[in-house]
Amino acid sequence: MNTTTTTENAAFFYIDGIPTKGTWVELDESTTWETIAEAIREKIPSAEIDEILCADAEGMARHFLSRHDCFDLNGWQEWIAAVERAHYDAEIIAAYCDNVGQWDESAVTDAEDNYCGTFENAAEFAEDYAESTGMLESIPENLRHYFDFEKFGNDMLCGDVFESDGHYFYNR
Repeated sequence: MNTTTTTENAAFFYIDGIPTKGTWVELDESTTWETIAEAIREKIPSAEIDEILCADAEGMARHFLSRHDCFDLNGWQEWIAAVERAHYDAEIIAAYCDNVGQWDESAVTDAEDNYCGTFENAAEFAEDYAESTGMLESIPENLRHYFDFEKFGNDMLCGDVFESDGHYFYNR
């Protein structure tokens, strides 16, 4: 089971439409509006909470903050649960989701299906691809060093694959 502790996920929640009346809250799968309200009350004991808004978010949580200071807590919790069930680390899933702009369970599944690995650059990816597919087996060993993995890798990045934070994914 994976956790999202590899990246800091926090959001700044506030009340009364006044951002100075708020606090940062660490977010995890058990965060509820009640725990957010409790965190605000700890900072502002006399707070009367009618509506909670969100001014900023860090880590993966930033994708669940709208431009109108609304935070999609249900979407956040669903994404966290999907990542918990994933076979890869949250960092890998987030790299995929960040690139495709989709943060739901189907994106987590797609990330797992399309993950190629972590590489320093496109040439390293291309060399791994060529080895794993046997692409150069028909070429005599003494001629293989003429193959330009850097160009091949860069060409693959023009449509077949994409890279996000050093993680490579098939673009399907």
